[in-house]
Amino acid sequence: MALTRRTYVVGLDLGQKRDYSAVAVLELAQTIYEDRRDPVTYDFVREECFRLVYLERVELGTPYPDVVEHVAGLVADERLADCTLVVDATGVGAPVVDLLKKAKLPCRLMPVMITGGSHDRPGPTGGYHVPRRELLTGLQVLFDEGRLQIARRMPMAEALVRELTGFKAGSRDDLVLATALAWWWARKNEAWRGGVGRVC
Repeated sequence: MALTRRTYVVGLDLGQKRDYSAVAVLELAQTIYEDRRDPVTYDFVREECFRLVYLERVELGTPYPDVVEHVAGLVADERLADCTLVVDATGVGAPVVDLLKKAKLPCRLMPVMITGGSHDRPGPTGGYHVPRRELLTGLQVLFDEGRLQIARRMPMAEALVRELTGFKAGSRDDLVLATALAWWWARKNEAWRGGVGRVC
């Protein structure tokens, strides 16, 4: 018998006038096989899958209140019950985080200030300060190892793969950052994990 638990993390990268805002939804699926045991630990065998199930660039020039309204509608979907929204709170992101708080979203809100430091740390007013390098490297490793499943039916899937494979300073990175924010929190918050097993 197999039991599957799904958790969702939504990443939101906020664009400027000439940059897109982007939204990524990462599904963390853990299947526990109650009829199979690890020969060493005797724990139930589990299988973990990381699937990017939704990816979007918000129309260029969309006002931030409209971005907030759009994201509020997205996280209100019952399929994303109990999700976490991880938002880039750097620069213009701070007032947008305030708008998101006022919107009383049906999910946890995790603001992230992207820095040039060497390791992540809690922020003084909540959220985290996270080095850009840590965000991008973590996602790149997941992608390079083939552990990130990307739903090919998504219109932005190919654009994300191009960003990941051709990433360099100054290139467009909105899809990568939205996805990296979601993966960073999934990796940081490991409460959904447990037991022993393999990654599918």
